Amino acid sequence: MQSLSLLLALQAILILAIPTESNIGIQSDVVYEDIEWIGPLQEGGEEKHDINAQIKNINSSLSLFDGSLDFDGSVADRTAELEARHLEARADGPTNHFCRLPSWGDARALNVPQNIKYLWGIPGKCGLNGGSKPVCSRVSCSYGNGITWCNDRSYRVTTECARLGDYAQMVLNKCTWSQREGSRTFPHWVPLCNGQQFSSAGWNVLIRQELC
Repeated sequence: MQSLSLLLALQAILILAIPTESNIGIQSDVVYEDIEWIGPLQEGGEEKHDINAQIKNINSSLSLFDGSLDFDGSVADRTAELEARHLEARADGPTNHFCRLPSWGDARALNVPQNIKYLWGIPGKCGLNGGSKPVCSRVSCSYGNGITWCNDRSYRVTTECARLGDYAQMVLNKCTWSQREGSRTFPHWVPLCNGQQFSSAGWNVLIRQELC
């Protein structure tokens, strides 16, 4: 399996206003910050820290690590294990979710699963700083469909990077609908996704249309 140069710990991080679950959405005040990745580059290997990798779009495909971290493929193929988790039983379990936020563009739902599987394949943990405003980072983006992780706490939070894929899957499951497009004579239905899933640990994951 080809070694993966995977995303994370990155410059394209947004401080976005999603202050509480009762005030949903992203406002215009945006700043940039880094997120931290902690984990092994190969199975059983020494734990590494990286806070300087940059989000990069490669051929309009998935956002990947800038190449400073090269993961052994043996740690990336964990999809079956991660899909089998009992999500509701965890301490940082899901709480509220919101769909079809009017200020957001809609992602094309058929392209989102590859972004989710990409996140499932990242070993180790991700950390995101807190602040007086919620801190967010776009952790995966392909073909105009973005997955963003936000920390609503005033302090730093960490979780398994693959857990972000779990929450994105919840958004996809709960917030996908079909929209009619095309001409009146030759219509077709396009699955769209736009939504946000909150965690009891004070962070959330959202899916929406992005420029990538």
